[in-house]
Parts: sequence; structure tokens; C-alpha cells
Amino acid sequence: MRKKMLLEMPVLALTEEMRQKALNEKPRKYPWRIADEYDYNAYFRAAVEKEILRIDIYFTERIRRGCVSPAYRMFFDKKADDFITFDMERQKWRTSRIDNLEWSEDGSYWDDQKLYMEREEKKCVADYLGLARIDELDRWQYETRKKQRMDAYGRKAGKWDAIMEGIPPLPKDWRAWLAKNVITEHYMFYAYKKRGEVTGRCSRCGKKQVLYKPKYNKKGVCRSCHHPVVYKSVGKCGRLLTKYYTAHLLQRMGNRIVSRQFRVYAFYPKWHFDKPELSFWEERRFLLDPDGNGKAYYWGEYKDRKLHWIETDVCRREAVFYVHNPRYFTEPGAVYRRTLPDLAKKELKKTGIWSMAKLGLPFAPEIYLPAVKEAPVIEKAAKAGMGKLALDLTKQSWDLWLSNEGKLHQCLGISRNQLKRLRANNGGARFLAWLQYEWESREAMDDGMIAWFIGAEIGAWQISFLKGRMSPRQVINYLVRQQKKKPDESYSEVLSAWQDYLRMAKKCGLDVNDPIVYRAADLWQRHDEIVQRLEEHKNEYREQELLKQYPNLNQVLASLKEKYSYQDETYAVVVPENVQDLIREGDTLHHCVDKTDNYFERISKGETYILFLRKASELSVPYYTLEVEPGGTIRQKRTEFNRQNEDIKEASAFLKNWQKEVRKRMTKDDLMMAEQSRKIRIEEYEKLRKDKVEIAQGTYGGQLLADLLESDLMEIADAA
Repeated sequence: MRKKMLLEMPVLALTEEMRQKALNEKPRKYPWRIADEYDYNAYFRAAVEKEILRIDIYFTERIRRGCVSPAYRMFFDKKADDFITFDMERQKWRTSRIDNLEWSEDGSYWDDQKLYMEREEKKCVADYLGLARIDELDRWQYETRKKQRMDAYGRKAGKWDAIMEGIPPLPKDWRAWLAKNVITEHYMFYAYKKRGEVTGRCSRCGKKQVLYKPKYNKKGVCRSCHHPVVYKSVGKCGRLLTKYYTAHLLQRMGNRIVSRQFRVYAFYPKWHFDKPELSFWEERRFLLDPDGNGKAYYWGEYKDRKLHWIETDVCRREAVFYVHNPRYFTEPGAVYRRTLPDLAKKELKKTGIWSMAKLGLPFAPEIYLPAVKEAPVIEKAAKAGMGKLALDLTKQSWDLWLSNEGKLHQCLGISRNQLKRLRANNGGARFLAWLQYEWESREAMDDGMIAWFIGAEIGAWQISFLKGRMSPRQVINYLVRQQKKKPDESYSEVLSAWQDYLRMAKKCGLDVNDPIVYRAADLWQRHDEIVQRLEEHKNEYREQELLKQYPNLNQVLASLKEKYSYQDETYAVVVPENVQDLIREGDTLHHCVDKTDNYFERISKGETYILFLRKASELSVPYYTLEVEPGGTIRQKRTEFNRQNEDIKEASAFLKNWQKEVRKRMTKDDLMMAEQSRKIRIEEYEKLRKDKVEIAQGTYGGQLLADLLESDLMEIADAA
């Protein structure tokens, strides 16, 4: 509908009869409602002009206040099967149905029993929309919107259906290939006999053979097809159902390639094991265009309540481990090989996918093909027969250095000899990472050492903190010795404790390059000792750490004493002597002043200061901690566990007097710093509110941090 033309239509004015009726209404008040209740909450005017039905809606409460304009103007176009509403108060168009519009100041909604409309105008609306009664108006709008949605869904799904019309038929041997190459659970069925010759039949190749004393559920090998089988007596096993398998089929589809993912299983009915029932269905498709760009689709019910191929996100290469759900993810599986040689000569020539298929490893083409486009080194690995490495490289390998230029060993960042070792060990990304570590560190590692680290689930980057101090062999020997002292700990956990110990030792000022320190005879004992030492001297170490980061802290605190110290008979504001005082304050009151660097950074910059509120009779006993801006504005007042108790109200008058006194002592430079601090604070609060930062737990858990900080704020103007 043309909105400009609709607004040019004259407003249907409220009749005098309606106006008087609204004025004579007796309002009813209910405790659960803000607005008053009337017999008629709204008055409707309706007319048809230029084949458009328009309804102007007036609220009773607005009429009684003397408002002469409608709250809403609704327009209906029966030919276009559409409607739209203009909100007069907000001056904007709305597509909401009548029952979703606000119907009073307290947000009440549509009630068809509380509207007033002249009989002729009711008939006008009913005849135009084909309604039996005016109270079916909301139902008409509901059905209209539903039809519009279904049409939109249908158009979208129709585009997907059109794309899928070009899908080629399945290969003639598809079912046989699934049964032989995808399903790996095969059986040797036989009829049990106490005496005489026993004949078995292989479920994979279908050939019969004489069995020698077969045992139920025993594993064996078919002498015809040479595949593993499990012996099953037909009189004992009952029906059999295999697990679900995944298979992939790549085909040419016009100028595109389609990779089709199937789900497969086999069912062996009781007493009919010679006729297994194979079931499969297609659940996901991946279309690759000539430029190497892909789109993915899954089979499911769309919003129009019909089954379609529905477009979804392409499964990126980091999405490998997941619960099976074809809507979101693809899955590795067997790949049908007979369509690949021709595709590998043309469209998929530079992918190595034919080499991958010949290796027989299960993989997902939807993950593999885009990954090869991004990292051609994967193709080189596949064509070199290193399928495990190729598949590992399709995942995110942040700890590897890779290049797409040069020969394979150059792309992998290793030597030719190391490449031979990688191939001989069928190594993947973890083996490669250790070879790269060997190449970079120039510390020789044999294949057994690498296998040990991989078996212990230790990556090359995890021992980098020992580089230059211990060789990989020495690391292994040390881990083995220390793990014997705590057999319940894995090698990876021992290594983590080792790294933690050296980090703490450095914090304590020990020389971590001294073998006596980094190669402690008893790691666990030294670890516990250093933990105890840190706990006993934590305040000293914290002070050293802070002064190293903010060297001017003690000087800033010393400069505050004259300006901010203040005392009366009951309370006192005390300026801390040094950083150690601040650390003790936070430690005693169990709040975050000494835990986070933010406050110390602000003190260093002169943005805010930390002062102590004390009782005059107990000046040395922590009471409240204050965060104060240079001008005297108090940002926070916190006592034990970051709380604010009722007793702070008693100190409010004292704090206001202190602010007045501080204001007198301020220099011009102090006032400039105060203004800058105020601007920074306002910006921080706005950002906290915009980001909706909440307090995670504790007394104020769930509250917006900005609201709490602003409620605690005591600006200097408040003291005037």
C-alpha cells in the first residue's frame, strides 16, 4: 500500500454522540491497573474510500482529556490481502495486528467486547472483509499475516527446491557399495550342529564356507572376502541391527559439484539373515561452485510445515567434534570412489580428494574441500599419501607453522629427513608439531620420544618454558621420576605443576635458571614449600609487584596527607602512608582494593585516591574504605566483603563536612584534575550501562554495576 496516499485520506472525526458517551462514562479503578476501566475503552470510526477500508481508533481516556485526534489509523486493502497501522502518537507505521497494539497507558491489550462502533460502520467493516461479526477482525488479521508468512516461506523454499532439481540420480551400484564398504559390522551366520559339517554364510560377500567348530560371538575372518566377521548362530542371536554409518557421494551437477551425505544402517530379521534390509536416507548436501564457494543444505521441515532442502551454514573446519545433527554439522564417513577419477581430472584437480579416497580414511568433503582452498598444503599432504596429516590440517592447528609455498617439507617447516620420518610414522598434526619443535630448537628427538609425548598428551608448546634448560629426553626422564611419587597424576598434570612451581619461584625472586631450582629433586615438596612461602609473604610480594608497575604510588600517597586528612570527635578520614597500608586494608576487610590493579593505576594517574574512614576512637582499625576523586567526590564507600551497612548513614554528615573542608584546600590544578576525573567516571558508567554489566554474585548479585556505583556516588555538590 502507498503510505503517502493513505495519510492523505481525511481523518474520520469522532461524532458528538461518541464524544458525549465517552465523557459520561464512569471510570472504575482496580489495584492491578494503572489506567481506569470503562464500559467502552475505545471508539471506532470506519469508511471505505478508493477501495481501501480505513478505521480510526479513539481511546476513551484520551477523549476525556480533550484529545481530538485518533490513537491509531488502520488501513485494509482486501485486494492485496494486507493491512497496516499508523501510530499517531509515535508518528510511525506499524505492521502489528490489532490485538498486539497497546490499548491504554498501562499497556492493556485488545478487548473486542469493550469497543464502540455505529451499526452502519460495523456492517461496512464486516462486508468489506467478509466477516460475520466485527469481533472477528483480529482473526482476519491473524490469518492474513499467517498467509503472508507462508507465502514468503514458500517462495524462499521454492528457490531451494529449484536448485535441487538438478541433482543427478544415484549410481546403480550404490546400495551394493553401501552394504560392502560403508557398513563394517559383518557376520558369519551358521546353523548350530552338535555333530557334522557346519556351513556358514558371510553377510558381506554372501559366500558360503565350511566352518571348524565356530563359537558364538567369536571374531574371525571370512576366507572369501578376507574381512573381519563375528560368528552368529541363527538359532540364538535373534534379530540384529547395526549402528548408523555415514557415507558421502560426490557428483557433477551442471557447472557445480554436489557432495551428498547419507545415513545408513542394516537390519537382519530373525530367521531371514540371508536377506538383510539395508536402509539409507540423504540428510545433507554441499554445493561447490566453479570459484570454490560452497553452500550447504539439510533435509527437514521448514517454516511452511513442509519438507524441503533448507539452506544452512557451511560446516567450517573447526567443527569436527559434536553430537550428530545434520542441520548444523557434517560428519566424516566413507566416500564413494567411482565418481572421483573424472572429477579429479577437472573440477577437483587441485584438491587431492582422489588421493584421500584411495587411502580409505573416512572424511567429510564439506570440511575438506574449503580447507584445501584456504591451505593448499593439505592437497600436497594428501597426494604424498599422508592422509592422517591432511585430515588433521583441515582442523585449526594454531600451534603449527605452515606455508603454502615450496615443496611439502618446506610448507611444513621441517627437513627432508624429518618428512620421511613423518611419513614412516603415519604422523598427524601432533607428530608434525614435535618435528617443528626439533627443527627450531635444534634438539634431536628420536621417534620414540615423540611417540611418548603424544601418548602422554603433551604438546610441543607445553615444554617451551624449559627450552634452553633441559633437553626433551631430560624432560621425559624428570616427568617419569616425579610421576612415580604421585601415580594418580598424569604426565600432563605433572608438567602443569612443574610450570606452576617455576612461575611461583620466579615471583619469590629465585633464580629459575639455576638447575637446583628448575630441576628440584622432589617437585611436589618444593611446590608445596613455595606455595606456603608465597602465602606467608604475599603482601610483600604484592607490594614489590605494584611498585614495579607503578613506581610513583608511595610519592602520590605522601602528597595527599595535608589535603585529605580530617577528623572530628567521632570519625576521621585517614590517608594511607604507603602501598602496604592499602594491601593490609583490602586483606583485612576482604574486598577488592588490593586484588585488582585498577585502583592502583587510578592512584598513579591521579584519577582517584583510596582513603580510609575510621572511628576517631580506633584510628588503626579498618572501618570503611573510600574511593575519592581529586575534588572530594566519593565514588565508593565499602566495608567488609565489599558491603555497605546501615551504619554508613550515621557517617554521612561527617563525610559532607569533610568534603566542604577538602574543597577549601583545592588548588587550581586539583580542580582541573577533578573535572577530568568526573568526565572519565561518566564515560565509564555509560559504557557499563550500555554493555549491561551485572554483578555476578554476592550481596548485590544480579544488579547492574553502573546502578550500584551511581547509588553509592556522593558528589561534592551534595555536600554544599
